[in-house]
Amino acid sequence: MAAADRRRGRGAEHARRRGPHVYVGGACYGPLRFGRTQLADRPSLGGLNAFVAKLTDTGPSARREWAHAAGGALSALAVGQQGLFLAGSFRGVAGELSPEALPTSGNGNRYLYVAKLVDTGAAGLLSWVQPAAYAQSAWVSALAVRDSSVYIGGSFFDKTLRLGTSVLTNARHGGGTDIFVAKLTDTGAAGRFTWAQRLGGQGYDECQGLAVNETGLYLAGEFGHSLDAGPGRVASVGGQDLLVAQLRDAGPTATVAWAQSLGSPANDAAWAIALRGPRVYVAGHLVTPIRVGAGPLVEHSFVGLLRAPVPGPERAAGSPVALELYPNPARGSVRVALAALAGGTQATLTLVNARGQVVRRTTQTVSETGLDYAWSLAELSAGIYLLQVQAGATRLSRRLVVE
Repeated sequence: MAAADRRRGRGAEHARRRGPHVYVGGACYGPLRFGRTQLADRPSLGGLNAFVAKLTDTGPSARREWAHAAGGALSALAVGQQGLFLAGSFRGVAGELSPEALPTSGNGNRYLYVAKLVDTGAAGLLSWVQPAAYAQSAWVSALAVRDSSVYIGGSFFDKTLRLGTSVLTNARHGGGTDIFVAKLTDTGAAGRFTWAQRLGGQGYDECQGLAVNETGLYLAGEFGHSLDAGPGRVASVGGQDLLVAQLRDAGPTATVAWAQSLGSPANDAAWAIALRGPRVYVAGHLVTPIRVGAGPLVEHSFVGLLRAPVPGPERAAGSPVALELYPNPARGSVRVALAALAGGTQATLTLVNARGQVVRRTTQTVSETGLDYAWSLAELSAGIYLLQVQAGATRLSRRLVVE
């Protein structure tokens, strides 16, 4: 470890990085000093005070930049192009974030909230905060951001859960929890709910992670017994099993494209989900050894990989084919990730500069799991380029920024 920084509290429960900047979120009891910033004690949830802080990685050390009190409990953190997003819950008076925007909860119930901070460099300024739900037993556990779309995921035990104008009904109120996923649109000055979706069955179903890219919104969690998920139903082997699902965001609505389960006869758990191009990575824990695909037996903690296209409903004719470039902006090389093509095994990749001149061209084989190709950008000048892909009758293009 090149550098370590410890402050009074519950540590970095959540950490996200963007370039050299690292954002951490957590909670502490009592006041917190972060560099020259003093955060006062704000008793909102039994004396537990949430915070978000920014550090800059200088190589041999980390420089503390700023800290912002979040109030209540912070349960999810995400970094987008337009700002820093956080979600959590509170009881009582929620003046820690914004006394004008957040109401006062009573009767022991809690409010869920989503908020946006803008990093000005020297401080994190609150842009907006949106109450998400008012319930006795509901919690946010995941957050993902792409452009102006902000997705939250969690679970609820209550009979119903209202998110914006959507009302979700628990499939087994009093005997289990259901998963909820909702989308907010960041308008700049506010966050507005667009849609909400429920996944649930007859057991305890929980969302543990969300990830989003051009191919869709992905969810990782656990479920018990059986779970209704879009076009079909998944059943557990026994106890709690892992759940991975893809949701297709159609703008004002969303549908579950597919769902897969993995588990042993015991209680298994999913911890996190991440994307890299068309690849879906899931981390979790299996109590009893099982065999996944043609690989070796898997037991205890693991990281698993799903390759696109994941088994599920076939892509309809004329629907978009997933093409990803990462990183973008790129320096030195770029990875081109292309989903599998129906009836096509060869793809010609052409890179065109701002003058319309072809500067790179290659033909690659697209396997049944897609293409993941590392393309050298050596000797290319910094600027904006256009990647064109020709595969049979399919033509795709993406803008690439070379630094």
